Amino acid sequence: MRSKLDTPQAIAAMIVLAVVGAMFFLLMPMYIGALADFAHFDNEQIGNLTFFELTGVALASLTSLYWIRRADWRYGVVVACMGLMAANGLSLLDHEFNWLAVTRALAGLSEGSLLCIAYAALGDTKEVDRNFGFSVIAQILAPATFFVLLPGWFEQYGLNTIFTVQIGCAALALITAISLPAGGIQRDAEVSILTAGRFPIMGLLASVLFFIGVTAVWGFVERIGSAQ
Repeated sequence: MRSKLDTPQAIAAMIVLAVVGAMFFLLMPMYIGALADFAHFDNEQIGNLTFFELTGVALASLTSLYWIRRADWRYGVVVACMGLMAANGLSLLDHEFNWLAVTRALAGLSEGSLLCIAYAALGDTKEVDRNFGFSVIAQILAPATFFVLLPGWFEQYGLNTIFTVQIGCAALALITAISLPAGGIQRDAEVSILTAGRFPIMGLLASVLFFIGVTAVWGFVERIGSAQ
C-alpha cells in the first residue's frame, strides 16, 4: 500500500484535497466581507454563519476517529465532494439566514471530511514532512491567487462568487479521487485519543487555543481593514 501512497499522482491528490478542504477557512475574510456587503448580514449573523460551518468541520473531524481507517478513501472523497457541491449549489438559491445556516453546516461536514482524508493519507506517506510542507505551500498559493481575483468577481456576481468558487474546487477535488488509494497503512492496533497519553492531548488542547485566537482575528481581518 505504501507504494500507492507515495506515487506523485497520489501525493498531488492529497495536496488538492488539503487545499479544497481548507478553502473556506483560507478565504474566510473575503467570505465574511461578502456576507456583510452583499447579503447585508450584521456582525452577529456573520459570526453565527461562520460558527455553523466551522462546527460542521469539527464534527467531521471528530467522527473521522471512527471511520478514517475503515472507509474507502476514494468513496469518501466522492461523497464529500458531492456534498460540498450540493451545499454550495443550495447556497446559490437563497441568501436568507436560516437557509444559509443549514447549507453552510452541510458544507462544513464535507470540508472537514476532505481534510481528514487528506491529512490521514499524507501522514501515511514515506516523506511526511516534505509532503505536508507541499500542502502548506499550496494552501498559501491558492488563496493568494483568489485574493487577487475575488474582488473583481464579487463586484460582478456578488455573494454567489464564493459559492461558485467552492463548487469548482470541489469538482477539481472529485477528479483527484481516481489517483487516491483506497486506504492507508494497516496498523496492528488503533490508538484511541483517550489512551494516547497526556502529551498528545496537551498538544491538541494547545492547538485549539491557538486557532481560537487566530480564527477570531483572521475571519474579521477584512472587516477591520474596511473600517479603517
